[in-house]
Amino acid sequence: MGEEWCTEHLKSLEIVDRRTTALNELKSHLITKGKDDAAIYDQVLSSKNLFECLNETNSEDSTLACDVLAICMSNLELEKSIQNTNLLGSALTHHNPKVQALGCVEISRILRNCPNGIKDVNLVISLIDCLKSEELNVSLPCIPILVQLLPQFLDISTVMSRFLGTLDAEASVKCRSYEIAVKIAKVSADRLNHMDGVLEKAVADLESTDILFQLNMIEILSELAENDHGLLYLENKGVFTKLLKEIEQISQNPLSNFVIPGLMKFYARIATKYPEKVFEQFPQVIFALFECLVISLDYTILPTALDTLGVLARSRTGKIFLENTFGPQMKQTLHDMGANIQNLPTDLKIRILECLDNVFYTNPEENDNQVACITESWYKIVSQNDQSLQFVFKYIQNPFPDIKGASYSLLKTLCHVKWGHERLNKTGGLIEYLLDRSTESDKDLKIVKYEIICLLAESNVFPPRILVQLKSYVSEGAFFVRGMTEVAVEGAQ
Repeated sequence: MGEEWCTEHLKSLEIVDRRTTALNELKSHLITKGKDDAAIYDQVLSSKNLFECLNETNSEDSTLACDVLAICMSNLELEKSIQNTNLLGSALTHHNPKVQALGCVEISRILRNCPNGIKDVNLVISLIDCLKSEELNVSLPCIPILVQLLPQFLDISTVMSRFLGTLDAEASVKCRSYEIAVKIAKVSADRLNHMDGVLEKAVADLESTDILFQLNMIEILSELAENDHGLLYLENKGVFTKLLKEIEQISQNPLSNFVIPGLMKFYARIATKYPEKVFEQFPQVIFALFECLVISLDYTILPTALDTLGVLARSRTGKIFLENTFGPQMKQTLHDMGANIQNLPTDLKIRILECLDNVFYTNPEENDNQVACITESWYKIVSQNDQSLQFVFKYIQNPFPDIKGASYSLLKTLCHVKWGHERLNKTGGLIEYLLDRSTESDKDLKIVKYEIICLLAESNVFPPRILVQLKSYVSEGAFFVRGMTEVAVEGAQ
């Protein structure tokens, strides 16, 4: 069954009563064909009858025609697909969203294999128009496509005019365009200058009274703060001043529970790369953060607040600043974490353990006595003055894998400092639990436990007998399984 068979079936599409059968047979036939049957795919894609079926109100025929089109487009030689701009343009401008989605899929395939494969201005304009589609399988794929394509067309007025026109659409469409602009702008100062007109509108929209839209804008613009030129732009446009005002007036906002997490995420993102800037210039943010970290208050705000504290406290600078400037608040927060964690839902238990993992993290190159003293004093508070690691051990024995994983990660972090080794040595049953290969069956947990034992095997705080067992465990590897003979012999001894 070759081109003649396909010609006959494509002609059958002219007869309404035979369309469904013909489309089903075409679909089944094309599925069996390989990429070498290029002539057949070309023949089908050039058929007017097939494209007329895509206009049918009969959903079954339209769906089958889309399936046939998808098979042919995905098997089309890349060079032919690139050259067939009429087909791509027809797909993107089709009134059927399923056909538009196929056009987006094909352009994505082209760009993956040939980043400079799309040169047609009209295709770019059609992609911009697709941003307005209510069908998410059409509009959302256009975001990464346009992030890649648009920089090549920034100097073409018709393209930029159409892109700016999307900012007059509804909020969801504007957010898509702003996301594209930010992703392009953060690449370089030159690209940021090209996107200035779009970004100015984004900054202005931070003052929207639509809370959900405002939160989306805060999150989108926070990505711009990941590099120097983006951070400087936000600063010059008064974004930090605007958001600080939001924080200072938060008590007057009845929707503060929705706004605070977005503001915290914004400054946490800045603090990831520029912690000193947050500490020195925005202390109001940290005051607001500690107000959010009252464990007994609002569980909707707590996750973001915990994540933000973890980001701020992760660096050496952060630890010293929080200890020296916000010591009482930090100590109270740690006390509340330790005292209340057992009464919290599972997801918040995990969030606290992950936060503590960051709080106690120590960069080996920055691990000096000052940081060690700070982290040890903090551990005493969170563990209610326990001299062991019983606080962590309790959650390592928890049956829930997510809690176990977060607890093991925290233990690994504590094993990078000497006081962690000393406390582990005083924790009844913990070293035996770690050395027991039967305690964990999950692959990831076996790996992290092995990494912990590798750290302990280099320690000088354990007695020789324990060190021998630790080094033996390390030499045997993470997934060593004792044979039945070994177990039997050991039992007899």
